[in-house]
Amino acid sequence: MTDPFEGSTADATETAGPAPRWTLARVMGPVVAVVTVGAALLVPLTGNLYYMDLVQLIALYYVVVAGLNVVSGYAGQLSVGHGALFGAGAYISAILTTRYDQPFWVGFVGAVVGVLVMGLMLGVPSLRLAHLYFAMMTLGFAIVFSQVLLNWQAVTGGYLGIIGVPPVSLFGQDLRGDQLYYFIVGFAVVAGLLVTLVLRGRRGLWWRIVHDDEVSARAIGLSPSRSKLTAFAISAVLAGAAGSVYASFILVLQPDTFDLHLGLVLLVMMLLGGSGSLWGPLIGVPLMLLIDNLAPSGTATYAVGAALIVLTILMPRGAAGLVAVLSDRIQERRMGSVVTAVPNISGPNERQPVPRDSATILEGSGLKKRYGGVAALDGVDLVARAGSVHAVIGPNGCGKTTLLNVLLGLARSEEGAVRLEGEDVTRRSAQYGARRGIGRTFQQPRLSPELTVWENVYAAATAPGPEGDPARRAHEALATAGVTHLAHRKAADIPHAILRFVEIARVLSRRPTVVLMDEPAGGLTGEALSSLGALIATMRAQGVAIVLVEHNVPFVMGAADEVSVMESGRMIAHGGPAEIRRNPAVIAAYLGS
Repeated sequence: MTDPFEGSTADATETAGPAPRWTLARVMGPVVAVVTVGAALLVPLTGNLYYMDLVQLIALYYVVVAGLNVVSGYAGQLSVGHGALFGAGAYISAILTTRYDQPFWVGFVGAVVGVLVMGLMLGVPSLRLAHLYFAMMTLGFAIVFSQVLLNWQAVTGGYLGIIGVPPVSLFGQDLRGDQLYYFIVGFAVVAGLLVTLVLRGRRGLWWRIVHDDEVSARAIGLSPSRSKLTAFAISAVLAGAAGSVYASFILVLQPDTFDLHLGLVLLVMMLLGGSGSLWGPLIGVPLMLLIDNLAPSGTATYAVGAALIVLTILMPRGAAGLVAVLSDRIQERRMGSVVTAVPNISGPNERQPVPRDSATILEGSGLKKRYGGVAALDGVDLVARAGSVHAVIGPNGCGKTTLLNVLLGLARSEEGAVRLEGEDVTRRSAQYGARRGIGRTFQQPRLSPELTVWENVYAAATAPGPEGDPARRAHEALATAGVTHLAHRKAADIPHAILRFVEIARVLSRRPTVVLMDEPAGGLTGEALSSLGALIATMRAQGVAIVLVEHNVPFVMGAADEVSVMESGRMIAHGGPAEIRRNPAVIAAYLGS
């Protein structure tokens, strides 16, 4: 991921020091990976076959858990059915190589494709559901799969399983002993590198944003269901591939190996290492296998349950979470723990009038939206023109936010039409509107708290829609919003007032033609309010159409070119700021005497 801010320093008015080039959390991943792989390569030198078998199991389970971490840790969809996907890969490969006498590579490809199809069949209908329902769906899949293994005896062998699975064979040579060992370790290393490349790239950021806030993800052009389906497909491919290699490693498959207990063990492995951490599976898998192997016979399930309890109490974020907390504390000491200076933004020297022939960018006509018996919108019209600020004011509950949601596509108008540069987008999704140039800010900034400012903005810049170099667009957006010096700060560490500017920077990184702003001045005073006004004026001067929903009437009157007033879902007045100030209906309904 391109990052132009390495080594940047804070503005002179900011208390934070220069952003560190490395943090403990960033260094720990490569260190753990190098130590783990180095230790694994040395194990054959001991000549201990038990240790070699254990490392091979760790390597195969690591591949499965790395995939589980993609869908559950990054994309936020809890799956307890990965043990079944792993088992499906093993059985498909074993059936192809034993019943149909196919070589290993055919079994491997068949397992990957077969489990991918299973994952898509499971994911397409279920990933549109809430997180809990997806977990229930995968639980049901795991239960059904275990029963299929037991009862479809003609194919799976039933209780006896499948015996005599051929070993891994490459170029006509069966791999055994050290050869098989290094093949499995190499397989895990390659899988880990591929997962790392994906998670370190833009898709990893997209999954994090979908995980944290699906509404925010849609507002920057991401499709949550498609993102989650992609994550689940990748995790299914990894489970199927690992299952195929497992079958040719263990040589005998029994149905009780892939029962619900395995799914829970895999989940605990991920949580123990740290959900959503790149290197968490490298820690969680060997720790859990150690617990599982040291537990007395018949007590493995109790050991898993005990590990879950201890994990929840002592390490809710896993081993990686403990390192992240320590890393954050070290970084706070180096950078300063408090960010107080608001962006200092200078707007255009002169405010130019909006040309009469200014193009209509976004238009809503006759919009109606009801929630139960309440008419949130009742025949609302609104036009946003290029290089103008159209403010919408009105009392709480009059439908202002609903209007913004309908214009973007987060809510669907029951009547009327929304047109974006002449195109009817009334029935289009929010992500479609975002890709076509609609930007959106919210009453409360909806940023991913554990991502840095740079990551939040860069993720939006790379989301589908705008053209050009995303890193350049992100860089320019941060500079325009005056928050470049905060690029390496986590969003969780930044005060609300400054997050407003970060959220606007995220919108600007997509080069929008129209921006829908929902109470951006909320909680801002003094210099922050002045900087917001200057930033809006800058956007206006760049030709952006702005729809501004706001309660701060003095701020609105200074920023807007035209003002519409809503009451009970209807527009009761429209005109210039001076005209609205004198309108008797507006005074009675909202401004007061």
